[in-house]
Amino acid sequence: MATLNYLLLLIGFAFIAKGDEHTELKYLEREFYSWRKAERPLFAAGMEDFRRADRLEQFHLELIDIRTEFAEYFLTTLLNISKVNLSEKDQMDYAIMQDMLQAFITGKHWSRWTYLTPISWLEGLQRNPDFFVDSTNFNNIGDFENYISRLYDIPRLFRDYIEFFGEAIRLGRTSHIRSIHRVPGQIDQILNVPVYESVYYMPFTHYLNETFFTLPDEEAVKKSVRERGLKAVEGVFEAYRYLKDYLQNVYMKNTRQSPGVGALEGGADFYQACLNWYLSLNMTPEDIHNLGLKEVARVSAEMHEIIEKQGYHNYSIREYFTQLKEREDMFFDTEASSFPILVYRLCGLAEDIIAEYTNIIEKRIEPHLSKLFKDQPGLPIIVLPMPSDGSRGWYYSGTADGLRPGIFYANTKRKVPKYVMAALAMHEANPGHHLQISYSLTADLPDFRKNRENTEKFRVPFAIPFYTAYMEGWALYAESLVVVVVVVVVALVVVVILVVVVVVVVVVVVVVVVVVVVVVVVVVVVKVLVVVLLVVVVVVVVVVVVVIVTVVAAAGAVTVVRKFFFFSEKIFDCTFYLTHS
Repeated sequence: MATLNYLLLLIGFAFIAKGDEHTELKYLEREFYSWRKAERPLFAAGMEDFRRADRLEQFHLELIDIRTEFAEYFLTTLLNISKVNLSEKDQMDYAIMQDMLQAFITGKHWSRWTYLTPISWLEGLQRNPDFFVDSTNFNNIGDFENYISRLYDIPRLFRDYIEFFGEAIRLGRTSHIRSIHRVPGQIDQILNVPVYESVYYMPFTHYLNETFFTLPDEEAVKKSVRERGLKAVEGVFEAYRYLKDYLQNVYMKNTRQSPGVGALEGGADFYQACLNWYLSLNMTPEDIHNLGLKEVARVSAEMHEIIEKQGYHNYSIREYFTQLKEREDMFFDTEASSFPILVYRLCGLAEDIIAEYTNIIEKRIEPHLSKLFKDQPGLPIIVLPMPSDGSRGWYYSGTADGLRPGIFYANTKRKVPKYVMAALAMHEANPGHHLQISYSLTADLPDFRKNRENTEKFRVPFAIPFYTAYMEGWALYAESLVVVVVVVVVALVVVVILVVVVVVVVVVVVVVVVVVVVVVVVVVVVKVLVVVLLVVVVVVVVVVVVVIVTVVAAAGAVTVVRKFFFFSEKIFDCTFYLTHS
C-alpha cells in the first residue's frame, strides 16, 4: 500500500471530496481518465496531453499488482456513489466505467500470458516509429528536450520487454513463431538507414530548422539540441540492435510449437477469458464458430451470385479470386515499398496508392455520406503509407478541433489489389472508424468515453476494454453501405421518373377533357352519345399507351443506373468476402 500511496502522489491523484452524486461521478471520471493517461504517456500525447512527453510506459512484473490496486480503488469508490438520483446519461457513464474496471481487475488473473509478449509483427514500437515522432509537439525548446528524454527512455523500455520475454520463456507461454518472425525485418527497416536520415532524427532537422526559440544564442542552442539528439538516436539504434539480437538468439528459439493457446495448460480457459473481454457477453468458442459458419455460407451464396453475374459460370470462389490475382491490371506497383517512411515523406513514393485511396474517400464516398448520416462532424482525414509491413491498413484518430487530422495508414509494403481498396477505405476512413470516432470526439461525453484507449492485443484480457463489437462492428457494417447508397440512388431516380410520368398523364387528361368539351358544344345533340363513347375510347387508348411508355422508360432507367453502379457493387461484395472470409 505504501507503493500505491507513492504512485497516487506521483500522478497528482486526490481523494474525492463529498458532494452530490453527479459531482462525485464527474470527478471520478476525470481522475480515472487521468490515471489511464499517466499509465500510458504515448496515449496521453495522442490526446494532446504532453505533461509526460518525456517518458514511455513502464513494464515491470511488480506493476501488475499496483495497477490492479488502482483499478480496485476506482471501482470501490464508484460503487460507493449511489445511482438513485443520477440522470439516465450519468447512469450510462457509471455502467460503462464499472464494466471497464471490472474487466481490468478480472483480467489480472491472466496477466502472465500474452501480456508478457508486448511485441509482435502487428504491435510494438518497431511497427510505427512514425507515431512516436508525430505524437510529440515541437513548438519550443522544452518540447525538444522532452523528445530527447523520451528517446533515451527507449533502451529502458526494451529492457523491460526483455524482462517480460524472460518470464514468458520461464512459464512456457511464449508466442508462436508466426507472431514474431517478421519483427527482426521490421527492425532492419529502421536500422538500414543512416542515423541522421532516421525518422527518429527527423525532428532535429526539419522541425528544429523551422522552430524559433527567441533566445539570445538561438543557433548555439539548436546546435546543442542537434548534437544531443543525434547521440540519443544512436542509443536508440543500439537498443534496437540489442532487441533484435535477443529475439533471434533467445526468444525465437523458445517460441511455442502450437499456433493456438489451446495446446497450453489452461489455454482453453485463457481463450474464453479473451472472448469475454472482446465480446462483453458469454459466448463459447463453439458458439462463435457456428455463427462464423453461417456467415461464411451467407456470404458464399452472395459471392456465387456475383460471380455468375460477371460471366464466370461454374467458377468456384477460389477459382474466381485466383484469376483476379493473376491480372496485373488489378494491382498497383509497389516496387519502391522497401524505402523507409522518411523517403516516402520527402520523395512521394507509392503516391499512386495513396492518391487512389484519397480519391476513393473524397470523390466516391464523401459525396454520398449525407444520404445516410446526419450532423457529420466533418473532421479532416489524410492517407499516409504504413511505416512497416502489417495488416492492409489501420486508423489513428485526430483531435476534436481538427488541427490534427485523422490518419488512415495504408500498407504499401505489399502488392495492393485494387478490388480491396474501396472496402478498406470505407472500413478505416469514412463511413468507418474516422466517422465513428469523429462522432465520439465531438459528442457530449466524458473524456474516458470520448477518447478511446487504444488497447494492443497482447494486453487482453488484462486491459481496459474498448468494446470490439461496437468498434469493429461499425466499421464492418460501413463496408456494406455501398449497396444501401446504390439502392437509395436507384430509388431516387425511379421516383423522379414516376413523378414525370404522373405529370404527363395529368396534362394528357386535361387536354382530352378540353377537346371533349369543344366537341360537345359543336356536335349536334343527337350525336353526343356517339362522341362521348369515342372520347372514352380515345382516353383509354392514350392512358394505356402512356402506361406502357412509362413502364418501359422506368425499366430502362433502372437498367442504366444498375449498370452504372454494378461495377462498384460487385467490387465491394467481392472485397467483403476477400477481407472477411
